[in-house]
Order: sequence, then C-alpha cells, then structure tokens
Amino acid sequence: MKACVLHLNKLAKKSLMGLNMRVLPDFFTQGTLTVVHELLPPHTKLPFVCHKVTGELVFCLSGRFSVTLGQHHHSLSKGNIAWIPPRTWHQFATRKTSAEAISIFSPAINFQNKPDVFFKSFHMKRF
Repeated sequence: MKACVLHLNKLAKKSLMGLNMRVLPDFFTQGTLTVVHELLPPHTKLPFVCHKVTGELVFCLSGRFSVTLGQHHHSLSKGNIAWIPPRTWHQFATRKTSAEAISIFSPAINFQNKPDVFFKSFHMKRF
C-alpha cells in the first residue's frame, strides 16, 4: 500500500444509538485494526456493550465523557486514554458538553457482518 493522507470529513458518517462516527477504511490498516472517529453529543448515554474478542483503546480528543468499565466509573477529558479489554462491559455518557474520541479496535471489528458488539439488554448467557 502507498502512503496517503485523508481528512476525516471525507469519510462517510454513520450513526449508532446516538453515537456519530466515521470509520477509517480497512485498506488503511489492511484489516488488522478498526479505527473509528466518534462524536458524542451532549446529554448522551449509550447502552452497555461488550466485545467478545475485540479490545478497544479510546483516546479522548476533546470535551469530557464518562466511561463505566464493569463496576468502575471514570471521567475522560482531552488527552486521557482508556483501555477496554475483551469481555468487559462498558458504557459511555456525556453531560453538558459533547465529546470527541478516536477508538482503535484490535483485532478489527466488522460493523456490517456479525459485529463483535453485544448489548446488555441482549446479554449472551455464554461467551
């Protein structure tokens, strides 16, 4: 693959349960990672999710949001990084301000075909 530069605004916007995101095309990472730019509007509370095999590294670029990792609550602001291992139930929420983040999923997560995203309300009995 040749080196290249791409602006986030050139990526297609997607929305999932209040989360606005842009997913970097697979050819950038050759399918080994998934990189997602995320915007959480003010007063947004996403559902609890879990990834069976995928770890998630979250970089807060701007704003402030809370992340619940299992039973532990953390506040992230610009410059903070959170690591979410596979099989960890987690939830993101904003209050008065929006937040912007980059999430890197490893191994790559496929949002189209059988995604490795499980919602608490549809909790699997076994992993």
